[in-house]
Amino acid sequence: MEKVDQLINDLTDHIINILKSEDEFQHEVAEKSTAFANLISARAAMN
Repeated sequence: MEKVDQLINDLTDHIINILKSEDEFQHEVAEKSTAFANLISARAAMN
């Protein structure tokens, strides 16, 4: 469970950093957001 929580935190930080930047990686936000939603759903299902 701790590893899932850590992945969620790391991915959240990564998405925030992408959104704050003005670099070429902003196109990844949709892909990363989908991964984030999947992790949150999996975490919720574990409870």
